[in-house]
Amino acid sequence: NSGIAILNDTDTYLSLLKESAKLSGIKQFIFFGKSKKSDISLLKVEYQKNNKFKVYVNVPGKKINFLLNNLGTHWIENSLAIISVLFAMGQDIQLFSEKIKHFQAIKGRGKLLKATFDKKKFEIIDDSYNSSPESLSSSMSFLHRYGVTRRKICVLGDMYELGKFSRKFHLSLKKDIKDNKIFKVYTIGKQMKNLYNSLPVIFKGGHFENLEELFLKLKESIKSNDVILFKGSRAMELDKIIDKFK
Repeated sequence: NSGIAILNDTDTYLSLLKESAKLSGIKQFIFFGKSKKSDISLLKVEYQKNNKFKVYVNVPGKKINFLLNNLGTHWIENSLAIISVLFAMGQDIQLFSEKIKHFQAIKGRGKLLKATFDKKKFEIIDDSYNSSPESLSSSMSFLHRYGVTRRKICVLGDMYELGKFSRKFHLSLKKDIKDNKIFKVYTIGKQMKNLYNSLPVIFKGGHFENLEELFLKLKESIKSNDVILFKGSRAMELDKIIDKFK
């Protein structure tokens, strides 16, 4: 109860989380978000060339700005959470603003990989460690910006732990596929089959029952300069296909 609760004040469940924290005896709060009332407040974002964002943030006592390099838009919000933790610990926020521009996404969480396979050179976005409706939508948005002039391919595995809303959430991805100008979609898993069956023929690359069938189709379909997003819940094991292309 002497600790600090750091909360996203744009979270749908903010009031519930805040009340839960208070019931636990927590008295200190740091709020981050887009509101001017937030302790760590997003002021504006400038979209720059080569998939960079310049982010302006108000921290109590100062304003800072920093670059996010080759990361999805969800990293704007993530960065506010990081600043909140550093602020709570009394760390140097200015040092963060200088270091964050060198940060790169890690394996399974959006890492960019250059691949050469059968004399074809292409790029992979390895986001294979986990998936949810919101994170997949963000990943497709990143794919669209990063591969704007290239063929954009999605390899999608089931999103787990969605309960009775699972079918609805999988079907809702159809709009993201269209909006982000995806070239072809390849799917695996019972829930993704629902999405695949709902897609217009133009987007359909194939639905597969196992990883080996999916890999065999991908290796004959990929062309040089393609950008391929792999994303699914951990149990789908899409990383096994990525390892075959390394």
